[in-house]
Amino acid sequence: MQVAAARTGQLVSYADISRDVGMSQPTIKIWVDVLHACGLIYLLPPYFNKRTKRPVKTPKLYFMDTGLYGSRPRVYFYRDRDRREVDLLIEESGTLYPVAIKKTAAVKNTACKGFGMLQNLKTPAGHGAVLCMTGALMPVGNNVDAVNAGFL
Repeated sequence: MQVAAARTGQLVSYADISRDVGMSQPTIKIWVDVLHACGLIYLLPPYFNKRTKRPVKTPKLYFMDTGLYGSRPRVYFYRDRDRREVDLLIEESGTLYPVAIKKTAAVKNTACKGFGMLQNLKTPAGHGAVLCMTGALMPVGNNVDAVNAGFL
């Protein structure tokens, strides 16, 4: 669990965990499946469809607050082999809402540069957000706002 916890928010790599723990990859996969079945971790799947070019298909691992349950939104991340990435995609009624997560208050329009790849997915894109430490809600790009993390 400690080795997996150190990788929260990263692509799952059974080979890396196996090497660090000294167990076989199949054993690591079984233990990750157990943690997932118990609700201790969430494997955030990447978004891809038939029209997506060169997507990364490996999920990201996140530890969960086991005290929070209820409906689970359809959330993904996107990253392709060219390393274009969107931190979070929220799918609602066939529309993808992109979210970038930044650890800064000084947000520039480059914070949402990965959102442009949504046009290639041929899926409707909704209003985007850059979740950050900004003092107030403010626009940072076309159809994208900077949102203070504390507003959540």
